Amino acid sequence: MLIYRLQSLLDYQNYLRRCRHLLRLEEEERKQALSEIPPGASEFTLPGFSYPAGKMVDFTIRLAASTTSDHSGPVVNWREVLRCPETRMNARLRASVHVIESCLDLYGDSYFYIAEQVTPLFKYFKPRFDRLIGSEFLGDSVPLGHTNQRGVRNEDLCRLSFDSESLEAVLSFDVLEHVPDYASAIKESFRVLRSGGRLFWSAPVNLNSEDTVVRAVIENGEIKHLLPPQYHGDPISGDGVLCYQIFGWDVLDMMRETGFRDVCLMICHGQQFGYYKPNTFFYAIK
Repeated sequence: MLIYRLQSLLDYQNYLRRCRHLLRLEEEERKQALSEIPPGASEFTLPGFSYPAGKMVDFTIRLAASTTSDHSGPVVNWREVLRCPETRMNARLRASVHVIESCLDLYGDSYFYIAEQVTPLFKYFKPRFDRLIGSEFLGDSVPLGHTNQRGVRNEDLCRLSFDSESLEAVLSFDVLEHVPDYASAIKESFRVLRSGGRLFWSAPVNLNSEDTVVRAVIENGEIKHLLPPQYHGDPISGDGVLCYQIFGWDVLDMMRETGFRDVCLMICHGQQFGYYKPNTFFYAIK
């Protein structure tokens, strides 16, 4: 796996020039994979090494759930498919595991938090890290920091129940786009992290935009849509959850202003691992 650390839109533009041959090769391999889909097939597989499973597998792509179409054929959301039959993780989740275990300096007794609990990602990490805490957002049904009858802990990223300077890392994956006051969530992460602690998260990002695009806001307790509503999957309810913003490079400046250092966006390549499109992650140290 190759990881590039970028600190600005200018860095990204330089990366595009520097890596143009790699990016072109990856695009050609995606086109080749699509050209081999049998006519009328609803799914197909691609071989690769699943890092979390530690073995070669056939990754599954279900076309009906993952694609749109244009004049040239199916358009696959490559990060959300390529499901591993051993771990049930798609490409984005497997890349998350790969980067966490390669870059975050976490140990078996590390005390850290991940903003999910009923997912394959949490189930992978929990046996490996005894002090890992996971949660879901359960609203007012359970007090913050407590668990429901199923053992699922309730946390709000804007009002975390953890003590200040208590955690070695805070991780969230495709959560902050659903938090209207994401600045408070970033500040809360800074509060609960120890000195030297890591913030590591993913969310939809427009790599060509300096500015975060706000799609909806909360005004007087009501949702006000600034753009047509966009919904993503919810592992708790099964219903869609509203996307409030698509991040731009300015979120790195917000993290720096909060007090974080070594702030960057990581871009990760690894087609042999089933990452057919680069995955992106935000990273910072307190």
